[in-house]
Amino acid sequence: MSSKEHYYADRFDLKILNNILLILKKIGINPPSFDSIQKSIPKNLNLNSNEINHVLKEYKHFLETGNFTALGEFVHKAIILNSIKKGEKLNLINNNGSDNINKPHIFVTGLPRSGTTYLHNFLINNLEYQGLKFWEIISPNSLNIPYILSKSIKKIEAFIAWLLFLYFVPLVQKMHKVKISSYEECWHFLRNYFWCYNYFIQTGFKPFGDLMLNLDISMFYKRYHTYLQTKMINNPKPFILKNPEHMLYLDNIKDVFPSSISICIHRDPLKTIPSYCGMISQVRYLYFGKINRTEIGEFVMNLYQNMINKMNQTKNNKNVIHIPFNQLINEPLEILTYLNNNFNLKIIKGQEKKDIKKNSKLYKNKLRFTLEDFNLNKDDIKNKFSSYYKMYKIN
Repeated sequence: MSSKEHYYADRFDLKILNNILLILKKIGINPPSFDSIQKSIPKNLNLNSNEINHVLKEYKHFLETGNFTALGEFVHKAIILNSIKKGEKLNLINNNGSDNINKPHIFVTGLPRSGTTYLHNFLINNLEYQGLKFWEIISPNSLNIPYILSKSIKKIEAFIAWLLFLYFVPLVQKMHKVKISSYEECWHFLRNYFWCYNYFIQTGFKPFGDLMLNLDISMFYKRYHTYLQTKMINNPKPFILKNPEHMLYLDNIKDVFPSSISICIHRDPLKTIPSYCGMISQVRYLYFGKINRTEIGEFVMNLYQNMINKMNQTKNNKNVIHIPFNQLINEPLEILTYLNNNFNLKIIKGQEKKDIKKNSKLYKNKLRFTLEDFNLNKDDIKNKFSSYYKMYKIN
């Protein structure tokens, strides 16, 4: 049985879709080739062009002849192609954006499942800042039509994307609840240029992940910066932006947003690793039609170690703040006071007295996973992440 004939044992509907795509392939109706997609991928990066082209060639081989199901290949290519098309349109409007890099945006980051979503929303709700909602960040390109009509069209696009998300990976919604108006992650913007670490996380394609760890993505943060400036024309409040991937590119962020603040949140890996394994397993099931829990456990362990190592290589940056997750839960007002006293960030009057712990329940994971689910060992994790526990005072 070929790799394209994997069956979705727990999803008969996905099995049917996969079989339909296999039949279409047999009669010569194929999804877009990666070669056609590759033509639009930016390649003027800091690494040797031969190295970039080699990784792209391997990515094509991995996607079209590897372990992807016909459905998984179709979905991943559709995401890449749709995103790149939006990125091309975005380039056209960003050239005219204003240039003011001194607005103190805040970048929230940390290992996946460490509380970044809660921290992100907590800060937006308590500081005089704004955030990017799902319907905005997945369709950042300008439609060159009246704002009200443009907003309506983008919300319809977001609603369709949201429905597809609910259909293909429904259990992820129970772990990371997404709404049309919820504040979402910056990788949705960065994928418009293909080079986003999240593609490695989704697929596990190591050559791409290794390349992304060494990539300078300042040019994409500059485009992000220009996009934010155009958004601030109508609302001058600076942004609070969230993405676990930001911890890999803190130096790039400092170069492009020199006055901005990066806040890294740290939580016990014993809590975060099994939770993220559960989330990754849902995406891998969609792409590959089956999952290997042991492989996913090892992947997430290595992923976290690589992300921590990359973050620790960041140059001396006084505008990077590290906070433990437990402090966010138990002493949230102290975080606001610290930001107010040290960075002159204004707290919304009266907002800080709200029942913050009650609000934290909105972002709780409704699915529980254990270390044993992914053949992971508590002592092994404690040992491998011992320096991380000590450096960031994790209880």
